Order: sequence, then C-alpha cells, then structure tokens
Amino acid sequence: MTGGDDVLSPKGPRYELFSAYYLHPSEGTGAVISPIMLKGDNYEEWSRSLRNNLRAKNKLGFIDGTIKVSDAKSPDFDQWGIVNSMLVAWIVNTLDVSVRSTVRFPDHVKSLWDDLRDRYSLGNGPRILELKAQIVDCKQHGRPVAVYFGELRKLQDELASYVKIPKCTCTAAPEYAKIVESELLHQFCIGLDPKKFGSVVSTLLMMDPIISLNVAYAKVVSDERKQTVSDAHDNRPDGAVGFAASGTAQGRTTWSSSGESRVCDHCGKKGHVKEKCFDLHGWPESFNSSGRGGQRGGRGSSRGGRGGRAQGSSGRGFAGSVSSSSKQYNGDDINDVDRTSAPTLSNEQWVQFMSAIKGVKTPPSTDNNSHGPHFGEPDWSGGAV
Repeated sequence: MTGGDDVLSPKGPRYELFSAYYLHPSEGTGAVISPIMLKGDNYEEWSRSLRNNLRAKNKLGFIDGTIKVSDAKSPDFDQWGIVNSMLVAWIVNTLDVSVRSTVRFPDHVKSLWDDLRDRYSLGNGPRILELKAQIVDCKQHGRPVAVYFGELRKLQDELASYVKIPKCTCTAAPEYAKIVESELLHQFCIGLDPKKFGSVVSTLLMMDPIISLNVAYAKVVSDERKQTVSDAHDNRPDGAVGFAASGTAQGRTTWSSSGESRVCDHCGKKGHVKEKCFDLHGWPESFNSSGRGGQRGGRGSSRGGRGGRAQGSSGRGFAGSVSSSSKQYNGDDINDVDRTSAPTLSNEQWVQFMSAIKGVKTPPSTDNNSHGPHFGEPDWSGGAV
C-alpha cells in the first residue's frame, strides 16, 4: 500500500484522535453533551453551552459551515455521514419535550442548527434592550450577596455575547479595559443594599487605581460575614447578665477593686471593713433617735433563725420558696441553691425580691452586711473602700 493510499484510507491520519472526523467508541447516539435543555426561552444560554461542548470535541465546524458536506466520491463521505448523524442525535437529546415534538430530523446537522436559531432566537436588538433593563432592575433586596452577584453576572455575560467589543491593539487598550471594568463595578455597587453596604461601597469607589469586579465582590462578601457575626453577638440572650448587674447596682457594694468580698477584720462580717465598723467605732446617734438601733440589736436572733431554717429547707430551691406565702415574709426560705443562682444579691435584697413576688410585707432588714453605713446616713462615703 502506497503512502497516498494511507492518506485516503478511513484508518489514516485524518481520523486520528481529536480530529474532526474522529468518534470515540463510548460516544453513542444517546449521549447528552450539555446539561442545559432548550425550552424555548433560553436559546442563548443553550446555544453557548452546546457550542462550547462541540468545540471541545472538535465538531464545531459541522454546525457553523466550516466543514463542508463531503462529495460522494470523497473517501471522507461515509465518515462525514456518521459524524453528521451523531451530531443530530446529540442536539436532539438537549431539546425539551415541548420543543422536540415540533422539530423534524433533517439529514444535515447544520440545517437543524439554523432552524432552531431562526425559531427561538429573539434577535440582537430586542434582547439587548431587555438585558439592559434587567440589569438596571437587578438589586440585592435583602438576598445574600452571592445570589445577587450570580444573577447580575449572568445578565452581564449574556449582554457581552451580543455586544461584541472590538479588540483594541493600540496603546490605549489598558485604559479602555479599565473603562469596561469600571462600568461592571458600578452596576454591582448600585444594586447592593445601601443600609448594609453603603460604607464599603464608598471605600471601593474611592480606591485608585480602581479594583476589579471580582476583588470588589470578595471585599463585600467579607464585610457581609463580619456583619452576620456582629448581629449574632448582639442578639444573644443577656437576661442573666442584666439581672446580675441590676442587683449589684441597687444593693451596697460588697466587692473590693480586686473582685473579692469585703470582710470586716473586727466583727468578721461582710459588707464593710474595719475602719467603718460600727461595733468598733460606735453607732451614730441617728440610729438611736430614729429607733433603728433597736432593729440592729435584734438581728443576731433573726440571722440565727434564718440560718437554721435554711439548712432544713435546702433542696426546696427557688420554686419551693415562691410557692409558699404568708402575711409577712422574713426570708426563712432562702437557701444556698437560691443564692447560687444570683450570687451578687445580698440577703436584704433577697428578702425584698421574694417579698415582691409573694406580695407580702418586708420585715426589718436582716442582712449580714448592715453593720456598715447606708445611703443617706451621716457617715455614708458613697463608694467602696
């Protein structure tokens, strides 16, 4: 067999791998080469996907007319017919049922391609106007930035497929590319929610040189994530913190600057220090004149009664103390379980708190911390020592 015969043979170099006439054994008539189905209103998206896949298989020339119909006497005639029929089947497999029922099977794949284009392509002018209107109306409207950006980029890419910008080869090409990129960036910034991203948009537009659309998208997404974390932090439950803070503010300051409870070195009681202990320095005259000294004198027995009572009722907890009621509440039901739930409340504050819940009168103060000066008294200093 001569060298010329090798060229004309169906098994010759023209049918090598990736040649226009080559078909892999796994490529049958049932193959679906595009995941996008033509439904009638998505012709541009479908055609771009199909052209890309046919180009990858080196078969694009069959639908754009580059590869002509082989002559009947040509050694490629049989192989051309095989590839042509295979392409017809591939295109039909990407048609929706509603479209497929209206399409006939032609003998030439280019005829099928042209028929679908003439039927479902809306034309450049009306479609360009429609795309520009959709880009103007494309806004975020509270959606995630990724969803909004994906919708906008799809419209921009389709518009770019209709409006073919001539390639510039002069020295002004970089400047021309910046103008196009700036237009895309402005369209993206206009659609963002101004209340959430107004500050970041101002920062992006003030950058010099202007950044690309992809870099701007990355910065906006980063800011969106920080806002999400901040909102989650602000909305977390803080009732327990507020309750503890209010209890400390209303009661006497029983903690030193180091965070430890103040204890008197003389009487061993909490709430004051030795320098202001009434047992050591004497009780103010205002206590005897107003009758408050008698109340303080009787606190020992009241504390003892409450201490013994607390041991007997330990385990009843807060619910047990709330369920019981009497005409006058003296704090006997307060136990260690209750105090652990709100450690910042003093005994006197606990009595007032429980009395308010029960709706009963509050007895004279029996707080262990009452040996120091109180608000409104002559020796009140107004702060912690």
